[in-house]
Amino acid sequence: MRIRELESENSTQVARTLAGMFVVSTVRREEELKRFDEMIGLVADSAIEAGVDEEDLAGTLGSRIAGDEDYESMVFGANEDGRIQNWEEVDSRRYNTEDEALQGHYELVEKWSDDS
Repeated sequence: MRIRELESENSTQVARTLAGMFVVSTVRREEELKRFDEMIGLVADSAIEAGVDEEDLAGTLGSRIAGDEDYESMVFGANEDGRIQNWEEVDSRRYNTEDEALQGHYELVEKWSDDS
């Protein structure tokens, strides 16, 4: 199993780990991002009221329609050095507390490592 801790890239990053050919990054979501998500949610509600299909909308907006969780883990494709090669997330989860975020982070590391 190739798992290696990587250096955090900024002050909002709680953990960053190379798991096989994936980087699992867990961050503290800042208030600005939460407000952006709220705006996206309002746009989505308006679009649904206007007759846009919910499944089409969910596919377009992805995981941005969400609650107010404080932490988020995302998984991205990477090379052997831990450099992200594809910024389209392949998996993600959100959490309310830092303890939940760290537990969830390492569950994703296990899920996306070479041995899973």
